[in-house]
Amino acid sequence: MALGNQQDFEMHSGNDRDLVVTVKNAAGVVVNITGATIKWQISKLDASLAVPTAGSDVALVSKDTGGDIAITDAVNGVFTVTIASADTESLKGDYYHESQVLLASKKSTVVFGKLTIKRNLIV
Repeated sequence: MALGNQQDFEMHSGNDRDLVVTVKNAAGVVVNITGATIKWQISKLDASLAVPTAGSDVALVSKDTGGDIAITDAVNGVFTVTIASADTESLKGDYYHESQVLLASKKSTVVFGKLTIKRNLIV
């Protein structure tokens, strides 16, 4: 269905952030995500391998379309993950993030990458 796109980003701990994702297929054409179920998670990162840490099945932060993920433009494949300040206030360092879309019984990882969280000076 969709092509996994690496999207690394940085943010400060304890800040609010909206992560906007556009789902595209392997040809680069946007995918209509009407009716999709979407999940996004953060886990620890094994820096030497740039992959989730082995045994990190429990996500540090987990979002889904029943909560903090909104399909903001289904026809054009756009969804937004709302990261609340409380989600990251105790985090600092490098993490792995990943989003998966389930559409018409097909599951696809659509975005993944490294999330660097910098400790906020002002709390």
